[in-house]
Amino acid sequence: MNPHKTLLIPLLMAVLAVAFGYRSYDETRRRIAEDLSQAVRQTVMNERRITQQPDTLRAYAHLRQALDTSVTVSGSYPAFARALTIEALRERAVLTVSVLSADKAQTTAGDIPAGCLPSDTVLWLTPGADGLALSFRAYARCTPWFILTQSDQTPSVLLLAVALLCGAGLSLRKRSQRSHTADAPEDGDDGRLITLGNLSLSTRDDCFYDDHRERLHLTPMQYALMEMFYLNDAHRLTKPHICRALWPGKDNADETLYTLIRRLKPILEAHSNLRISSDRGRAYVLEVCE
Repeated sequence: MNPHKTLLIPLLMAVLAVAFGYRSYDETRRRIAEDLSQAVRQTVMNERRITQQPDTLRAYAHLRQALDTSVTVSGSYPAFARALTIEALRERAVLTVSVLSADKAQTTAGDIPAGCLPSDTVLWLTPGADGLALSFRAYARCTPWFILTQSDQTPSVLLLAVALLCGAGLSLRKRSQRSHTADAPEDGDDGRLITLGNLSLSTRDDCFYDDHRERLHLTPMQYALMEMFYLNDAHRLTKPHICRALWPGKDNADETLYTLIRRLKPILEAHSNLRISSDRGRAYVLEVCE
């Protein structure tokens, strides 16, 4: 596989990890805001005493007139805390109640405190309260880290872990390839270099190298047989000659030789343009594929 295309795999996984992580973070942020909003609505509808205290409203109205601005009260109401479905918000969220003129009720959103997420604003018009309106809004102190801990980052973490493992594997593979090719002999180096097809035998370090100067991994018996083929000028070996050289003293090594040839053939086909063919059943020939 093209090494540049291979590098795209961990890079793509890392990008997907970031994308999934941000999506989960953003969904959690919206879920927190929605939970605050539903808790505000539930509190306003169920806790009528908050909205039906004429004496208190009149007192706030006089204070508003004296200060010439809206009057806001913030606090942690037990009913509001109970209405929150996200338990971690109960220690972080506050409910604000603003007393203002009904004619200004549509411009009460106000600034969001730093580091807080707001709910929707719920307006309550109070009949018989001198044209006053109540504005309800909740805020929760939510740092990016808090939102991150409340979100499901499992897919993102898994993808990032796979990306790191793939990157580490590619790095080790590249380092291994460098170590295999670092000592590959050049023409003219001390020692003999015999080339057939796209495989070269280095008698200096007893290794075979392909045309990319990468070492071909062979078992000792596979290497011994390949060396015999290369050192023979015709690259032709009779069966008795191979058996005597590789298994001296063994009466009948034909089956062992057949197994060795059978396992060596797919290695040559996968990593070279060489093949081993049979010459009339009496010998084997190493030749370049046409």
